[in-house]
Amino acid sequence: MSTPPGPDEPHDRLDVIMEDLRETPETPSSIQREVWHRIALAETDAAPASAGGWLTSLSQIFARPSFAVTFVAACGMLGLFLAEQKVAKSEAARSTQIARSYLMLINPLVAEDSTSIAASSREETR
Repeated sequence: MSTPPGPDEPHDRLDVIMEDLRETPETPSSIQREVWHRIALAETDAAPASAGGWLTSLSQIFARPSFAVTFVAACGMLGLFLAEQKVAKSEAARSTQIARSYLMLINPLVAEDSTSIAASSREETR
């Protein structure tokens, strides 16, 4: 059988570990110098963005693959949207021209009134 610990002896292994943790280790003398060095590095990294180094900042942003892919996809979608708008506008003009030609075939005397009818048909398609 084991004997119970005395008043100065720790009860188990966890008590020994906790006693070791109560002692604060000495900080190295270079810790303050290291902290100030890191602060200076952080300030120099932030300085180009405020001092006109926007090109460097922009290249860092585009260096991220996720942003680059998103930007290319957004530009592609914008291009498709603008192309669709142009096609829709040309189709509307073509429809107006076909309507005007049809009216002139049916009744050539209506040619003067066809401009007003074409204008009203354009407003209805919008």
